[in-house]
Amino acid sequence: MRIIVPGLQLRNNTYHFRRAVPPDLIEIVGRREWKKSLGLKPDQKLRAHTEADRLWRATEEQIATLRREQSRNCSPAVLAKRAAEWARRFELLDGQSGSIRETVWTDRGKDELDSQRDLHIEHIVEEAGRQFGWDEEGHPKQLTPVQQARLAVLVAGKPVEPELTVSQARDLYLSERYNERQDKATVQATNQFIEMVGDVELASISRPMVNKWLRSLVTDRGQSAGTVRRRLTTLKAIFNYLRKNYGLTSDNPFSEQDIPATAAPPKPRVPFHSRHFDLLDAYVRREDTDPNIRHILTLLKHTGCRPMEIGGLSKSEVFLDQEVPAIRVRWTADRRLKTAMAERVIPLIGPAHTAALEALGTASDEHLFPPLYRNTERLSQSLNKAIRAAGVPHAPDRLVAYSFRHSMKEAMRLAEVLEETQDAIMGHSRKDVGAGYGAAKRRLGVLKEALERSIPHLGDVDETEYLPGELSPKGT
Repeated sequence: MRIIVPGLQLRNNTYHFRRAVPPDLIEIVGRREWKKSLGLKPDQKLRAHTEADRLWRATEEQIATLRREQSRNCSPAVLAKRAAEWARRFELLDGQSGSIRETVWTDRGKDELDSQRDLHIEHIVEEAGRQFGWDEEGHPKQLTPVQQARLAVLVAGKPVEPELTVSQARDLYLSERYNERQDKATVQATNQFIEMVGDVELASISRPMVNKWLRSLVTDRGQSAGTVRRRLTTLKAIFNYLRKNYGLTSDNPFSEQDIPATAAPPKPRVPFHSRHFDLLDAYVRREDTDPNIRHILTLLKHTGCRPMEIGGLSKSEVFLDQEVPAIRVRWTADRRLKTAMAERVIPLIGPAHTAALEALGTASDEHLFPPLYRNTERLSQSLNKAIRAAGVPHAPDRLVAYSFRHSMKEAMRLAEVLEETQDAIMGHSRKDVGAGYGAAKRRLGVLKEALERSIPHLGDVDETEYLPGELSPKGT
């Protein structure tokens, strides 16, 4: 059977790679075709297939990047910023040489010549008329986004504040700060603001409007003070980003806002006690426990990972055939990380190795777990429901899926694991001067030894850490 590899051609007894540039990208790429001689002969077909496949994927990525850039360029804020930079470069803003009209004397008396700015305005209007035609009043029927942005700056004589809605500001912020990756906190905060206020322009948002939104988060959604503060911080960061980078001149209405006094104070999460782990271990061993829940609970207990760092794992991130079996935690479409330091490799010890092996054996696609467990909210709900089903007392915000992470941190402290090693396992960043010295990553063997020392300490927590009713009676 003949294998067809896109872009691969055999010419003059030599393999070549050729691919047409999409018509809408020809001007940007600067050519109509990508072509390259591979320097390989017919008896090197396998190598030619591999190299052509690599080049096809590389051009595919380039096309996607260029199209993202095109889409981003259509943002009103980007267009307004570039129009202002263009006008400043040609000295067309108020006070610059291109804005000054020269006065001359003729036979008819004093006359004022068009400035360079006037001529640019005429040129843009004429260009738009040629492109789209003229209406009955002699105006162009249409303007391109670039023409519209440049005209706005020229008429104003100064940079024009971009007319951005909340959703447009969020999308621009995500595209530039997170490289198109979806940040759950940003999406949730902006969606909740839009639900309450509407997708209004940033410049129209007032402080009373923000204050009403904050009260709604407390009274209508029942959010705690900590959650409300995170929502507020997200919107404030987006607004500040637009002020700093895109000429937004409005005062930030999200700054210096007080959290409503009626908001419940945050309840700090606590580690699981050994009594909790007894209940959880018994639940994991039950025959009626969902296998996916069993595997995720086991991995959380023995790695210290965040729930979505496990729920979003793909099979390619599980390495069981090496000297130290491990998982790789990284940012993907199915999982976001809090910081760059959160990207790490974590050894799989004992039950965690078994759970990963069983999960691999039952995985139906490239992911380790079904879609249900790759959604943050649904994963948290499923895990917390399982924790309650195991018999762990109901303690919202305190004894939850994240308590596995707190348990591992406490266990490592008790095992006297070095802080640098703790950070490498937990994905925490250090800000002290010494953090930048030595090797950037801990060796897998060191991490494995640290986990082996720490796991026996899981649940070794003083009973005074818990509120009344949070500890199950002894012997249950």
